[in-house]
Amino acid sequence: MTAPDNSVQAKLGALLTPIADKLWGYFEPKVEILITNVINKTLETWLPKIIKAMDDNMNVWMPRIIKAVIIATVQAMRGIAVDSEDKLTDLIPGPVDDAIFDPIVKNISDVLGKIGL
Repeated sequence: MTAPDNSVQAKLGALLTPIADKLWGYFEPKVEILITNVINKTLETWLPKIIKAMDDNMNVWMPRIIKAVIIATVQAMRGIAVDSEDKLTDLIPGPVDDAIFDPIVKNISDVLGKIGL
């Protein structure tokens, strides 16, 4: 069996714990109401402003986002096409590859590069 803790800290804790519990019982509902009011006021004030800012800027953001997605997709497709052409032309004898496929792929790549893709 463990001996009771008769230290000053234990005695002080035993004395202050009921007082702290009573104080918290008194203040807890008031603190909860205060926090709820602050949160509600913040939401009432800032949420409409945030929604309005997002709505106001949607006309600016969406075209940029769509353009970025399209460019990224086309660039990926361009890379796949060039890689595929390289693999395909590796199977074709050198002179035919050099005379027919390389200029076609170069022209396609140049056109895409001129339009920023």
